[in-house]
Amino acid sequence: LGTPGDPLPVLTPPPFKLAAERVLITEYDVPSRRDLPHDLMPNADGQIIVTGMNTSQMYTLDPKTGAWASTGGVSNPRALAIDDDGVWWVLLGAPRQIQRFDPATGETERFDIGVYPHSIALAENGPNGSQRVWFNAHFSKEPETMGFLDPTTGAVETIEVPTPRQPDGGSTIPYGLRIDADGVLWGTQLIGNRLVRYNPAMEQFSFYGLPTSHSGPRRPDIGPDGQIWIPEFAAGKLAVFDPTTKAFTEIALPVPDALRCIVRVAEDGVVWVATGAAGAVLRFGPSSA
Repeated sequence: LGTPGDPLPVLTPPPFKLAAERVLITEYDVPSRRDLPHDLMPNADGQIIVTGMNTSQMYTLDPKTGAWASTGGVSNPRALAIDDDGVWWVLLGAPRQIQRFDPATGETERFDIGVYPHSIALAENGPNGSQRVWFNAHFSKEPETMGFLDPTTGAVETIEVPTPRQPDGGSTIPYGLRIDADGVLWGTQLIGNRLVRYNPAMEQFSFYGLPTSHSGPRRPDIGPDGQIWIPEFAAGKLAVFDPTTKAFTEIALPVPDALRCIVRVAEDGVVWVATGAAGAVLRFGPSSA
């Protein structure tokens, strides 16, 4: 299934097309100018839940009125996931914890996980379809680790990622984490320049080196067809990986040095790319390319 560093074929992408469409962008000032809104998600009623990483606040934003509210202080909230019951699962970086918050009751519970986490993903890939809250250990090395929380028992299991040692002895910097329709996990190594696949049912890892060296893969997403879309932070490209053929395609994107940070794929297959330095959001429609 591939080994780290193997050269992989790169398909020639079609030319990028800019759509001449009128769009409306509304900006909302975060309550504290010194805050870092690290992650966000819409909940069932359309409110936007935001992690205030620098101020240790969890916010809700009403996009219709622009009104902000705080749900109270937590410590160093990084990443967020909301389950089907509307419960918030928040990664707390410095405390090395996962926090469960039920907005309907106000109940809060914290679980120690023993690592500084970066990304979170929810799945029903435990025994008999039980829920698991997956996380990766952001700066882990020798061994690199990931793991999951069983919310029913509170038990945490850590898994060693058998990745090669970095030439400088540093961490590969585990970064993005997503789960496909089959319960398989896909992650990225920001410095390791790899896409990581982990099948929990078989307890099996596979690694795929990005075609461009030092591309800086950050937060990926999975399309409705199972394709893995990856923003190349340092390379200025968008990569897509086909799990069936094990082939990458790279797509050149406009705006040089935009620092592509995160990809989200809509239900219609349209790919949205957020940038860290361009003040722009990019839209790519693969079906019309």
